[in-house]
Amino acid sequence: MIFVDCRKCENLGEGECLKYGNDANAAVAACANDGFENYRIRGKKQKVEDEREAGRNEQKR
Repeated sequence: MIFVDCRKCENLGEGECLKYGNDANAAVAACANDGFENYRIRGKKQKVEDEREAGRNEQKR
């Protein structure tokens, strides 16, 4: 089972999902039906890029 925390998703707006609407149960169901393809964790992309850059720097040494 995968745990998804909608509060961490970039698509969370002012109390609603920007992709699937303001009904939390319907939004979660719609997101799941789409295979969570729109679920984006805030800051994760930047963290991955930082880790890649750190790895490149280690290889250069």
